[in-house]
Amino acid sequence: MEVLTEGNWTAALEGQWFVEFYAPWCGACRSFEPIWQQFSEQRQPFDTKIAKVDTSTETGLAARFFVSQLPTLYHIKDGSEFRKYSGKRRIDNLEKFLADQEWKDIEPVVWYMKPNSLPMEAAGLLASIGEKMRLMINFLTDTYSIPMWAIVIALIAITILMGVFLGLSMVFIGGVFFPPKAKKPRVDTKKEAVVDQNTAVNDSKKDK
Repeated sequence: MEVLTEGNWTAALEGQWFVEFYAPWCGACRSFEPIWQQFSEQRQPFDTKIAKVDTSTETGLAARFFVSQLPTLYHIKDGSEFRKYSGKRRIDNLEKFLADQEWKDIEPVVWYMKPNSLPMEAAGLLASIGEKMRLMINFLTDTYSIPMWAIVIALIAITILMGVFLGLSMVFIGGVFFPPKAKKPRVDTKKEAVVDQNTAVNDSKKDK
């Protein structure tokens, strides 16, 4: 049984994988655990690696795969086809799913929902940042007894300062690489025409 994390999940982009997303607190996951373990020991005939992901610690990875219920099973083929298994969670059904290649009858997820696509990478990153912030807040409140309202105010202040800093940085970079072009002075054609006309009149008077 392979264990996938945010650090090694890209290994599942090579070959054929069957992955379970679970959580220790999930009752259905605990019931399914011995079945999945037994099934993983019979993976050799199907040329498929069996793996699991603990969503309670790998929130970013769960967000990449858009996991909304537990347990969730994904079939991965060569890192380009991702299919969600929705059949019965019995060993014979799981074996049949691989042996008869029933996964071919399931429509793969669209490109922007693939876990290695840019949108889902962004979703995974945001989920990871959110989890780290949650852990940091718990650490501050438990260790230093800092009230929640103080942490919220500090986060808002940091967000505003970061926004101001990024905005000024963009203005500076824009000024350096894309300096404003000097405007050409506007020429008043009407005044020029009057001046030319007066000049011509004066010249004609001199000639006389």
